[in-house]
Amino acid sequence: MKNKLSALLIASLVLLVTVLVVNAVRSPLLTKEGTGVVPDGESVSETEVPEGWETYTDAAAKYSISFPKSDGDPSKEVVNLPDAFKDKSRKFSLEVLELRDSRLDPDYCFSSKAVGRGKKKTVSIGGNSFCLTDITDAGAGSVFHTYAYTTEVNGEILLSSFFIRYPTSVQLYAGCEQTADLEKQECKDLAFDETKDTQLFKDILQTLVVN
Repeated sequence: MKNKLSALLIASLVLLVTVLVVNAVRSPLLTKEGTGVVPDGESVSETEVPEGWETYTDAAAKYSISFPKSDGDPSKEVVNLPDAFKDKSRKFSLEVLELRDSRLDPDYCFSSKAVGRGKKKTVSIGGNSFCLTDITDAGAGSVFHTYAYTTEVNGEILLSSFFIRYPTSVQLYAGCEQTADLEKQECKDLAFDETKDTQLFKDILQTLVVN
């Protein structure tokens, strides 16, 4: 009797493990808000290109990247990206730089060789590691942010630069001039929100494919 119960228990466990494995294989990784990052922080290396976007391919450097449809070429000129709100402008450009060493030094991001002077940190997007330099400037009633993402691409450095401009104060927007107006939700929504206003940059870098 004990032998029969033991055999039955083993068979049940084998069946349970089989079901779990099959379900795991069939279920894709669930991402957070379409950012390509799974809950435990690991990057998802593959992503679908949004409908209506165009793909730029650099045959020499052997990489491709996609972005919202535009008349410009990001490798030759700055491409205007869709605005987050009125009076906010966003732009994008690509540049391939010579990599003097055989590979990026682990401390590259925080060395004098890194692109630009500003706040630096390493980030992982779409399975690629980037050095992010955040350069901020202000003038003529506007704040200018440059987000420079650099990564190694087949022995060269790919520099992806994103620019965003917005007024220094929400009160520069029509309908938000008075102090009391600042309590209006529509005025609060016009304030610069780095996470929300730069999400498109991360969505673009998510599509980078190195061949």
